[in-house]
Amino acid sequence: MCIEDTAAWRDSLQAISGRRIYDDQLRLSLDELTAYLSAAWYTAAETLHRLVVENPFGISPKYPPGIELTLSTESRNNELLNRRPAK
Repeated sequence: MCIEDTAAWRDSLQAISGRRIYDDQLRLSLDELTAYLSAAWYTAAETLHRLVVENPFGISPKYPPGIELTLSTESRNNELLNRRPAK
């Protein structure tokens, strides 16, 4: 998952939820991150190889199987945009 346009992402979430969402609420929680990585792992380990061959266990792999999941985060200009207003 790569979100290039956080403003569009925020606007989409606001449209779905019907409530105002601030940029700091766009962060994934640990539970959400765990669910996302678990789904990615399942897709890579259980689903993708079946798209390549009908019976993946009927052939021997040319190389040892490997799955790599990468997690990274970055912020443009290292600043928060549209910060939540002080109450």
